[in-house]
This record gives sequence, structure tokens and C-alpha cells, in this order.
Amino acid sequence: MKILSARIRNFRGIVDTTIDLDNDVPGQVITLIGLNESGKTTILEAISNFVSTDTDTQTLVENYYTKIDSSGFVPKHRRGRFTDSVSIICEVELNEDDVKILAKTALIRTNAIIDQDAFPRAITVEKRYSFSDSKLINQGNYWTFTVEYKKKNGTKQYKGRLNSDPVWMALVKRLNPMLPAIIYFPTFLFDVPDRIYLEEIEGESIQNAYYRKVFQDILRTVDPEYSIQKHIVKRVKEAAEASGAEKFFRALLGASIEGDIDTVVREVSNEASKVIIGAWDEIFGRKLLNKRIEFAWDFDPNHNNAVYVELYIIDGQSKYLLKERSLGFRWFFSFLLFTQFRRSGLEGRPSIYLFDEPASHLHSGAQIKLLESFEKICGPDDLIVYSTHSHYMVNPLWLEKAYIVDNKAIDLASDDFDQFSTKPNEIEAIRYRTFVSDNPSRTTYFQPVFDALRYQISPLSFRGPAIFLEGKFDFHPFAYFAKRIGADPQMAVFPANGAGDMATLISLFRGWAVPFVILLDDDVAGRREAKRYQDNYALTDDELVNLGELVPKTKGKAFEALYGGDVEKLVEKHGFKKGRKLKQEASQLFQHLIALSDYQAPVARTATSFELLIRKLSEKLDLKPPRTSNTKKKKQT
Repeated sequence: MKILSARIRNFRGIVDTTIDLDNDVPGQVITLIGLNESGKTTILEAISNFVSTDTDTQTLVENYYTKIDSSGFVPKHRRGRFTDSVSIICEVELNEDDVKILAKTALIRTNAIIDQDAFPRAITVEKRYSFSDSKLINQGNYWTFTVEYKKKNGTKQYKGRLNSDPVWMALVKRLNPMLPAIIYFPTFLFDVPDRIYLEEIEGESIQNAYYRKVFQDILRTVDPEYSIQKHIVKRVKEAAEASGAEKFFRALLGASIEGDIDTVVREVSNEASKVIIGAWDEIFGRKLLNKRIEFAWDFDPNHNNAVYVELYIIDGQSKYLLKERSLGFRWFFSFLLFTQFRRSGLEGRPSIYLFDEPASHLHSGAQIKLLESFEKICGPDDLIVYSTHSHYMVNPLWLEKAYIVDNKAIDLASDDFDQFSTKPNEIEAIRYRTFVSDNPSRTTYFQPVFDALRYQISPLSFRGPAIFLEGKFDFHPFAYFAKRIGADPQMAVFPANGAGDMATLISLFRGWAVPFVILLDDDVAGRREAKRYQDNYALTDDELVNLGELVPKTKGKAFEALYGGDVEKLVEKHGFKKGRKLKQEASQLFQHLIALSDYQAPVARTATSFELLIRKLSEKLDLKPPRTSNTKKKKQT
């Protein structure tokens, strides 16, 4: 089951906007790009209030930010007399296995046989909060679908679509836990408390309550029957109350209550070490030797002997409290705790992770590492939606699934915001591809990101040589093969907005004294623009080249002439053949392969052409040649 889209209405500063969570663009990561106050957090909070939210996290968020009342979700400028509804409406897609599960449920619970062929594969689910004169009067979940069925051994056909129909109700109850779980991680949760109390204490922090649940998740991973209360807290109380005689006889038998507790906590430590350090190795690409995680338990006499654990990092012979490690280490540690263990309580359901400004207060290197980790922590059916105002947290390969978030009430182009403005918030999420097409004068396909973040490119940002491609449809295949054949990582690649839109790039990079090569198609348009650039900018043969000069098979042709029949076969196999031009279909294919980290796809013939191209471009830029003479040729399928 997939959630295809989320439409948000009247949620705080959002009037009506939609986020496509699963569309025709490959990949598992959606980026919300915008400055502070643009409304990114509002969008994430709205999605987190959908029907399938992770209730443990949601309860904490509600307690931290607001209660569900008239001052919570309704638009600020309408709080005086808001008589309307706040809603999060999702389009949900069912697969054939989902329908079979529902058919089995209907038969077992209501003795009904549903018409599986007629059952809708797309349904609508809404979380609605209804208000009258700014008072919450009702909240509920609304499912929109019709089911056709007949009673077993009967002939009469029924159509159920209301909560008064028992078959319809049975299916709704079964559908609800099948929805992907939505897990929201606000920034404030990335702060591990010094002590994690395993029982509620007076005045405890929200972070402590959450980390207690995470500790329970780790326990559940070790043994589904383990519980904090039964196997740790209760035993600590028993040990404290045990008589001297009882302790003596247990010791005589070689056992103790404390030993039982130690066993459970040690198992938690071993599981956390295995999972967290394993994930750390995967993300950072290096082994953490002689390191492990250790929980130590005790009780606090200042809080009625409440039981707590402290978290230590063992590094060889040294032992450190987690709070004694660097900010970046603590942040990544808590991030891995969330993503690796929170899902254990979700019974294997797909997850949609919502991250609000992750790692925004860390240095640029840590932000880039986090970005690299996203696809590695995702399960095959999971999705990540994250917000950022940092250009270090934007992956150009994910821009086709990205959104620019804009609040029309704030003039982000002004140096000083009008603090006295009473213009109501109007938050909108605009698909990146739409934003680009509505602003065709941008220098490159990446320029809208810089504009949205008000970021001025510095020469220090691009110390390496650059290659200018004609457009985004060239960018994804070029990026794929550059990674596949091991091109020099210093090579920076910029997709322009067409063959005739390179002038500003030429001026910028010449001014920065950064070497570049313009790669143009060898068709009529490419040759025409090449002559224009030569006449206007006196470019050298190493600064401008037509494709046919480097790869003979493309003489007189456009970029897609690099593709062999293997690409066309793979386009069709993966379902991207939709009657569009090959350059568009192939671009989607390579986005898909990049998202899967599949750099061994059966496109060896095409890889040979790209290797020749990238090798000759590398020579012009004095870069290291590709790592391999060619990728291992695999049998074409």
C-alpha cells in the first residue's frame, strides 16, 4: 500500500497545498526547500497529523507545540470566528495483495465475498478537525471507497460505502493498520538526555519520555516479550525490598535479582551496538573498531528511587558518557536510534520519515554525510521527507522530487521583513520542476535552489573544473555513468536551461578562474550555438566541444545518440516507456537506477560510449581518467 499524495487544507498558514509523495519520479527522498519562516515545518506537522501517524511521537509533538484546540491548527487570522474544517487528505493506492487481504478479512469477519476486480485500487482517506466559532466540535477519519459484495451462499449483490455497512466497516478497520506509518522527528528530539528514566518522574522532559519508548523498542527487538516495567523496573523494586535472608539464599544458588536485570540491560547494549555501529559503518564507509555501546542502570533517590539508564560509548579501554562526545556524534547517534529502532514497534509496515531541518546546526561536512545516509537507512518501501534551508542539504539528483516552499505573506527578497505586516500567512509547496518551468530565465537548472535559499555562489564552492551540459535530461545519465565508471570526483557538472543559455555561466566561471568545458550536442542547434559562443567569447578548443568530436558515433546527432539498444530495453523493462522522447524516458530510468544505487545495470554498451566521452572530457580538464577501462561487460538482458 502506498500513500500517493497529501493535500493540506486550512492547517495554520496553509490554505490549500498538495505534496506528491509517490509520483512518476523515481527515488525515496523528498526535499522541502525554503528559508526560515517559509512554512516547511508547518507542512511536516500537517502530514504528521494524518490517520497513520506514529502515535508515540505525535503525542509528544502535540504536548510540545500545542493542544488540539482552536489555538492549535486553525489559521491565525481566522481564530476569532473559524467555522470550517482543517483536513489532511491522502490518496492511497492498493496493490493486488492488499485486495486479497481485504477479501479474506471480509469473508472471515462478515461472511461476505467481495468483488475483487471491482474493488478500487485508489481510495481517499481524510483526517478532519471540524470547528464551529473557533471551537473544536469534532475530529475523525473519513474513508472514501465503495465495496461490492454478496453474502456467502447468497445471490444478492450489495454496495457498501458508509459506516452503517458492516462489511465496509470491517474493511476500514483492516485497512487502517496497513497504511504506511508516518514518523515525525522534530529537531528538539535530537537531544539525548543525560539519564533516561525508565518510569515517569515528576516534571520529566519530553525527550526523556520519548527515549524511554526508544529503549522499549530496543527491548522489543531483542525479545518481543520484554518490557521495561516487568523485566527491569519491577525487578529493581524487588531487589530494593528483598530481605537479607532472601538475598542470601539467592546468592547461595548463584543467582540474584540484580543479575537478572544486568542480563536484560546487557542484551539491550549488545543489540544497540550491533545495529547502530553497523549502520554507522555503512553510512561513513569505515569500520569502527573496538567500539561498542553500553547502557548502565541505577536508581535515583532524589526521584523516589526511579530507575534510569545512562548511555556510554566504549572506545577500546576508555569509557565515555554519550554527553561527553561531540555534538555531531550525539546527533548522528540519536538519528540512528530513531531510524533503526522506532520502526520495530510498527509491525513491519512501510514508514514515511519526516525530518525537520536535520543537522542544520552541524558543520557542512556532517550535513553532506547525513544527506548520503538517507537512501541507506530507507527500506525498499520507505520514504523520507525532510526540510532544509541549507544548500549543503540539497542533493541535485533529487530535485525532480523536491518542492520549493513559499510563504506569500513574507517578502523573502527584502533585507528586512516587515514585522508590522498583518498579511495572513499563505504557505504553498511548489514542485521544483514547476518552479523551474515558471522561471525559464534562470541560468542553470540548479539556480532556483540558490534563489529560494538566497544563496550567492562563491568561487570557493567550485574549486574543481566544471562541465556544462545542455539540460537536466543530460544530467542524470551523465551523473550515473560518471559514478559507475569512477570519474574524478572533482568534476562538477552543471545542466543549463538549453544549448543557448550558457553565456552567464561562461562569464561567472571565467571571472572565478575555474576551468570549464561546454559540451554541446552535434546537431544543428548545438553547432549553431557553438559558433556563437566562439565568436562572442573566443573560447579555446578545450573550453567548448561538440559531442561528435569526442564520440564518433554521435557525429551530427544529439545527446541521446550515446545510448545503445540496451538503454531502450531497460527503459521498457522498468516501465518508463510512455511515448515520450527517449531523452526524457532515459533520464527517468537513470534517476531510478541512481535511487536504487544500481551501478551494475545491464547497459554495458552505453557505458562504453560514456566512458569514452568522460575520459576525453577529463583529459581536457586535466582530471584523473576514469577508474576502469570499462565496467565489466555483463550479458545484455
